Amino acid sequence: MSKEKRTVDIHGKQYETVASRVERFRKEKDYGINTVLLQNDETLVVMKATIKDGDRIVACGHAEEKRASSQINKTSALENCETSAIGRALACLGYIGTEFASADEVAQAIHQQTSTDKPAYKNPELVQPPQPEQKPAQVDKNIISEPQRKRLYAIGKNAGWKDEEMKELVATFGYEHSKDIKRDDYNKICEMLEKGVADIPHNEKQADLLKGIKAGSDKKVHESELDQLDEKAIEYKKQLWELTGDDIEYGAILGKFNISQPYELTDKEDKAGLVTMLANKVIELKKG
Repeated sequence: MSKEKRTVDIHGKQYETVASRVERFRKEKDYGINTVLLQNDETLVVMKATIKDGDRIVACGHAEEKRASSQINKTSALENCETSAIGRALACLGYIGTEFASADEVAQAIHQQTSTDKPAYKNPELVQPPQPEQKPAQVDKNIISEPQRKRLYAIGKNAGWKDEEMKELVATFGYEHSKDIKRDDYNKICEMLEKGVADIPHNEKQADLLKGIKAGSDKKVHESELDQLDEKAIEYKKQLWELTGDDIEYGAILGKFNISQPYELTDKEDKAGLVTMLANKVIELKKG
C-alpha cells in the first residue's frame, strides 16, 4: 500500500494536510473516526475526534475555532474545527509530516495572526480632526479656598451661630454663597463670627444682626445656668428627705422665696441664694 505523504512547505517546515493523513490512514488501518461537537454557539466551536479499533480508543484530538477570527470561520467554523480535530487525532496515531500540526491548522493560524496584526479600517468620514488642548479652568486667587470656607463654618459653629444666621451674615457682605467670599472679606467675617460684635467697620444691617445674635447667645447661657441651679436644688431636696424623712425643711426654705418649685425663680441671683440655703441646711443636719 502507498504511504506517500503530501506535505506543504510553510516557512521552511513540512506540514502534511489533513486530507493526506486521512487518505494514508484509510489505506493502512481499518479503524473508525468519530467526531463529537462539544460546544457550538455564536462565538466558539469546540470539537473532539476519536480514532477507535473496535471499542478500543487508540487516539483522540481536540480543536477550537472562533467564529470571528477570520472570514472563513464566519461561515465554516464548524467544518474547520472538525478538520483540525481529526488532523490532531491522526497525528497522535503517527500520521504526520515533520511537524505535529497539520498544514490546514498552520495556514489557519497564520491567517488569523495576519488579520489581527492589520490595523482596523477607519472610515475617513468618522475620523475626527485633532482637538485643541483644553486648558484647565483658571482659579480665581481672590476667592477663598475650600479649606478656608470650612474653617469659616467651623468658627461660626463653635461660637454658637446657626446655619441661617451665618448665611445672613455672609449675605450682608453681598455674597449669595460662602464659596464666593473674597479674601479681603474673609478675615472680617471670621472675626465677626468669633467675637460677635467686632471692633471692625460694619454696616448697620450687620450691627443689628450681631446684636440679635449676641442677645440670643446670652439668653441661652442664662437659661443653661438656671437649669444647672434647678438640678442642684432638686439634689439637695433629695438629701434633705434622706436626713429628715419629710419635705418640711425643703418647703420652709422655698417659702422664704414665695415659690413652691425652684424653676419658678427666673433671677439667677435669687436662685443661687435658694441653692445656697438648701446646701447650708444639708450641712447643718449632717453635723447634727
